[in-house]
Amino acid sequence: MTTSIGISTSLSREDKLSEMLEKADIALLQAKGNGRDQSCTYESIATDANREECQKRTW
Repeated sequence: MTTSIGISTSLSREDKLSEMLEKADIALLQAKGNGRDQSCTYESIATDANREECQKRTW
């Protein structure tokens, strides 16, 4: 069994939980796309193109 983890962080109390969960889900898809047993933070996804590609996979 392997584990893939998507992480979203926030420095602001004004961020909505739903937005943070969506970002974590995008990071999770990126981690899964990188192979098994990976973790990825939303903030570490290098380019907007990568984020857009991951977002397409969520919908």
